Amino acid sequence: MTLKVGTFGVILTRKMLFYAVLVVTAALAIYAFLLVETTYNHDMTPISGLTWAAFSSEVGHAAWLKNKRQTELTFLNKFVTKGIHWDGYIVRVILADDDGSATSMYHAATILVKMN
Repeated sequence: MTLKVGTFGVILTRKMLFYAVLVVTAALAIYAFLLVETTYNHDMTPISGLTWAAFSSEVGHAAWLKNKRQTELTFLNKFVTKGIHWDGYIVRVILADDDGSATSMYHAATILVKMN
């Protein structure tokens, strides 16, 4: 592959193109896996004093049925990007991927959790 501009020319071989693609791929990998990951806050401090009952009454299913838009706004303003920690235990897991097809790519499960 030859690139000419006026009387100046550059000959690009497959090896040179391979090295260029390799350098660009390495730069994108470093950006994606190292630089972007360091900006994520892994140590979010949980909202203190918030119980499951209070959270459920503010933005739970019953509140959503009464006023959908207000419940969504409350959730977006008070809880999005905030850490919350509750203790609970798994009561039941129901697998819902029994379609009989071994080639099925979709799996579903229902998990019932009892909150303390």
